Amino acid sequence: MTDTNHYERTKTFFRRSALERKGYYDAKPGEPLKHNRWQPIIRKMILKVLDQLLKENSGNLSTLIDVGCGKADFALEIARRYPNFTLIYGTDFSRETLSIAREETKEFEQINICEANLLELPFEDRKFDITICVNVLHHIHQNDLPRAIEQLSRITRKYLIMEIKNDDNFYYHYIHPKTFSGITVYLTSVRQLNPLLKGCGFRLKKQKGIFVFNRLSPLVMPIYERV
Repeated sequence: MTDTNHYERTKTFFRRSALERKGYYDAKPGEPLKHNRWQPIIRKMILKVLDQLLKENSGNLSTLIDVGCGKADFALEIARRYPNFTLIYGTDFSRETLSIAREETKEFEQINICEANLLELPFEDRKFDITICVNVLHHIHQNDLPRAIEQLSRITRKYLIMEIKNDDNFYYHYIHPKTFSGITVYLTSVRQLNPLLKGCGFRLKKQKGIFVFNRLSPLVMPIYERV
């Protein structure tokens, strides 16, 4: 059974971040509105992966979705960097955050912003060549993780790129609290994701942590490819 209280607390947190911090959910009170040091690192890693995937596929990748796009600043960066993507979607479940996203992307016709629940994505099967899901899965209740992976896989034609809070790393077990602003953080790992993705027709193409060794990395980016 879905833990509705968990998702309501999460939605409340992001609603407040939209209204009070312009959607910069990880900005510290009283400090400049910007993402913390880890998010730019993960985004840079994803851009390098996109460079490689477009090269491997001779530019024949044209549709992309950012699930849990927040204020859509990353979707906007992708649109500016890659003209190959003629259709880009950004989804989120916070209406207040989506209002910011629509305002910031209104001059980009290829970007579509819509409200959506990750557990019930309103898209047909294999609609997007590439699906990106960053800073999202740890907000999914552990009981709902299989459903979330099934939905992400279902809408993906070719590549699925995710970022996870690494359950195989000591950081979240012993240093970082498993609750943040009243929200529970759910950890996972590539070894836990592999059987779920295999069951959905995907194989692990590559994984990369923010540090040299994945087991030392609190954040890990796995890339899956449909087989």
